[in-house]
Amino acid sequence: MVILEHRYWGESSPFLELTVKNLRYLTLENSVRDLGYFAGNFVFADYFDDSIGNGTSSGNTNVKSPWIFTGGSYAGALAAWSAVLDPGAFWAYHASSGVVQAVGDFWEYFSPVLEATPANCSRDLQRVVKFVDEVLVNGGEGEKEALKVRFGLEGLTDGDFAA
Repeated sequence: MVILEHRYWGESSPFLELTVKNLRYLTLENSVRDLGYFAGNFVFADYFDDSIGNGTSSGNTNVKSPWIFTGGSYAGALAAWSAVLDPGAFWAYHASSGVVQAVGDFWEYFSPVLEATPANCSRDLQRVVKFVDEVLVNGGEGEKEALKVRFGLEGLTDGDFAA
């Protein structure tokens, strides 16, 4: 199994700072191209000991070594999009719980967490969220920045901080 690092994540980020200008290359099409490039160019022997019986080491391509792209949630959606936008790059595509619709205000995402958390903890979480919301909606700039500093997230916009 090989787990790929997504474009702009971790050490594969092409830029030290993620500005609007730099993020213009973070597109679905480029992410799909990255995956197809991997499938056609990855050489197994360059990364692993050839003595473990890993099959061909002559330059894995989708013909010589059948790559299977599998993922869940966003990675599942990426598997499905890759199957449509770059068919044949992988031998098979498997999508589990793929995201099919972007929802900007999906507060229901947190409902299972609250339902599964002990009542005293979920009450505390709700109080923290209420406090943060109150400061961000009604607090002055100094209060907002002081709150962000407490979390080590100073300099973020209110929306990014809340997320």
